[in-house]
Amino acid sequence: MQKIKRIFINIVIFVVTFLFMFTAGMIMISDASLHDVFTSSRISALKDRPENIKKDIFVDTTFLSATGGITTLTINVLKNLVHRHEDWRFIITEHEGQYQFKDFEKLSNVKIIKVSTCRSMPKIISLVEKLSSGIVRDKISQILLYGNIIFDDNVNLIWDPTGELCFIDSTIVPRVSTIHDLAWFEPNGSTFLFNFEKLKHLRWQTFEKTARVSKKIITVSNFSKKRIIEQFNLPEDRVQVIPIQLGKRVFAKYTEKEELDIMKKYNIQRQKYFIFCSTWWKNKNHKNLMLAFEKFIRDNPATKLKLLIVGQHDDFDNIDFWKTIKDETKKRMVIVGHVSDTELNIMLQNALAFIHPSIYEGFGIPLVEAMSSGIPVACSNVASLPEVVGDAAIKFTPYKVDEIASAMQKLADDENLRKLLIQKGYEQVKQYENSDAMIEQYEKVFEEYMK
Repeated sequence: MQKIKRIFINIVIFVVTFLFMFTAGMIMISDASLHDVFTSSRISALKDRPENIKKDIFVDTTFLSATGGITTLTINVLKNLVHRHEDWRFIITEHEGQYQFKDFEKLSNVKIIKVSTCRSMPKIISLVEKLSSGIVRDKISQILLYGNIIFDDNVNLIWDPTGELCFIDSTIVPRVSTIHDLAWFEPNGSTFLFNFEKLKHLRWQTFEKTARVSKKIITVSNFSKKRIIEQFNLPEDRVQVIPIQLGKRVFAKYTEKEELDIMKKYNIQRQKYFIFCSTWWKNKNHKNLMLAFEKFIRDNPATKLKLLIVGQHDDFDNIDFWKTIKDETKKRMVIVGHVSDTELNIMLQNALAFIHPSIYEGFGIPLVEAMSSGIPVACSNVASLPEVVGDAAIKFTPYKVDEIASAMQKLADDENLRKLLIQKGYEQVKQYENSDAMIEQYEKVFEEYMK
């Protein structure tokens, strides 16, 4: 039975391969190797390259979330490189319905390709990979997922900004991947993300393959570099640290009226709230933050301080710990979704302090934004966070509610401590404000592998 099944599947693979060769106009292959067949055709995505374009870089963004640090970094890097190199063309794939790169559409050296994928495709691709190998497998996988996007010798580089472009195993086109962290594979990883166990195995296969086929892996902290090298047994020179330097991106200008409107809209007052900015992923540790704030209120019944939580979140009915938080605590919390840079700037600059209780981070952009905004910071003492904040923050154990509450208490009571942390924060954040240096490092890596 197994033999018959394998024969049937091989026939299907052969038919798909034949159809591809037919549509590419490459049926006659008597004197050509499969390598030549699959790398010489010029399909529509590539054969319209303008004369001034010297290099084509393919960037897959279909795995980007709508918001978050990885999305912010990817857009920033691309925006800068697009304007620095008019002779480089960026072929960017993004899901239909996503518009992160809408501002890029009119640029002559950017080609946006909308992708519509089916949730069952990864399973089909996985089957193809098990039953075939090399160029045939890669091309069939690409056809199944992206239709007509084929990497031929017109493409000079693949940049995978999420580390999740798992189905491309090209030995023809060099690939550079950015892996921000390995939260999924930590010993207590089940505490990090919802539905973790269902996705862990697939994630492992994805990142392991990324590590294996990439010419260079870029990561965002020394902590993440160490973990990537250990996890995938890589030589140290394969992994390069390029810290996230976004300058003062968060400092969108605003008027006094806009500030007053935000204060009124969310019923908050200057210097009368703690703030935390993050998507509602399990590793961000919202539960212990709320429990700590609950304890803070219990210990300070007369306090007027609130807790402002900013970031994209799911329906609260799907968040298991939400029902355990007391109603009195919920009344003192202000929970908003994703906000504009202007709103975020207003919220940060008027907060009493920034509290970051995350269990795991590969970097921690919100910490940099908070220090740049001139507010004192308290954060977890794990993963990359101590590396990012140095001695410019109160540090606590994220698993201990009492320690988080104690940090809140110190920040609420001690004005001199707040001033000291603000000053140290300004000094610490200088190393993350040179966005040009970050772009130049990406530029250098890309140029090295496009030679």
